[in-house]
Amino acid sequence: MLLLYGMSAKMNWNDRDRFLWRQRFVHDTPPVKLAAALGRSRAWVDTRYSQLNDRIEPSLKRWWAANAA
Repeated sequence: MLLLYGMSAKMNWNDRDRFLWRQRFVHDTPPVKLAAALGRSRAWVDTRYSQLNDRIEPSLKRWWAANAA
């Protein structure tokens, strides 16, 4: 979990995006709950989460390739 928090902290994201990604990816928070907390629709949460995943995936893959023996 600490690795994922660190990786997301290094991304050029605003606090809302960082919170959204961490809650969905790390804590598996239901998107409906996040939508209510953020004042957005479920569709917005799903779309934004997908976009953030696309942006962080290359960094996670590079880390994995360099550190997974």
